[in-house]
Amino acid sequence: MNNIISVLLLYIQLQYQIIIYLMCCVLGKHSPRKYYDEPVKKTYRKLVVDEMPIIKTLEKLDYKKLIADQLKATGKLITPVKRRKPSTVPETITCPRCNASHDYLYDNTGGRGQYLCKVCECTFNKKNYYLKNLLFCCPHCGKVLTQQKQRKDFNIHKCKNPKCPYYLNKLNSISFVAYFNFLRPHSTLEGKVPVVLEELSALPNMPARWQILIKMPQAYIETQQSA
Repeated sequence: MNNIISVLLLYIQLQYQIIIYLMCCVLGKHSPRKYYDEPVKKTYRKLVVDEMPIIKTLEKLDYKKLIADQLKATGKLITPVKRRKPSTVPETITCPRCNASHDYLYDNTGGRGQYLCKVCECTFNKKNYYLKNLLFCCPHCGKVLTQQKQRKDFNIHKCKNPKCPYYLNKLNSISFVAYFNFLRPHSTLEGKVPVVLEELSALPNMPARWQILIKMPQAYIETQQSA
């Protein structure tokens, strides 16, 4: 039994050497040994998680008080919605902002799930119903975050404040790297830069170009701050 195992092991080693030889013939000078025998050590980008937003709770409104205030201010009474067709608004649904009943709610999208409150003008649907009582604010500038994308298990919010310090710092670093790539000639482009900037084409040397490149993002940031 031991002799049979030894012969099989020797046969496996021989097959392995044959496979290595054939792969060397196919790949040429690139031996597969360094790809299969040595572990690959590659540094990946570290996982970066954004800071948690500042969550603010909105004050709950009373639709009866809003109707009374509207009547006192303008002399006009907010009446229930007069529908020409049978209502598609469920009787169990209420406004998440002022708690108005279904009689004051419009079917805002023709049966596709969005509703509009006639009293407080709040638009909502079943998916974002709970969000109408909350505000997600940027942890860096305090401005309200805007929902950009809706995924299956989460939503993506973004700060659109052009004066947000986090945005300005990222813009400064990105601008520096981008302009450096625009300035460096590429061998695949026959020594040309990917994007030709008119401000740099007439400059005689590299130091002068660097001075202009450093001033350009700074001037852009100042323009954004003064806007």
